[in-house]
Amino acid sequence: MKVLAIDYGTKRCGLAVGDRALGIAHPLTTLKRDDEFIENLKDILLSREIEEVLVGLPLNTDGSISKMAKRAIEFAHTISEQLKIPVKLVDERFTTNMANSILKEEDISSTRRKKKVDKISASLILQLYLSNPSIAKSV
Repeated sequence: MKVLAIDYGTKRCGLAVGDRALGIAHPLTTLKRDDEFIENLKDILLSREIEEVLVGLPLNTDGSISKMAKRAIEFAHTISEQLKIPVKLVDERFTTNMANSILKEEDISSTRRKKKVDKISASLILQLYLSNPSIAKSV
């Protein structure tokens, strides 16, 4: 089963793809959260034959629901309803820190770094899920 993970953001979302059978996640791209976002996401889902979507849930460090987590939950419901695809939420605490650590040595511009961090974060979210599917909660 092909899976797409989304590192949710208000300005852009990082995307990663993977296959449950192979158990490997790959960073894909970053999409702007603009008027064309849903259509662009739909194109990716169709072209890559995605069967399931994961949305990162940015909980507070103590596990409570943050303001951003509430937005991510609403976003996940929107994706599920508009694109008619199963969507699950995955705790994404610390994935951005891990992605920044991965990119620590790279000498790139701030904008390029943010985009890379977003898609690497999505890849980490997906890899967590592929390693343990029971961590995901359906919307």
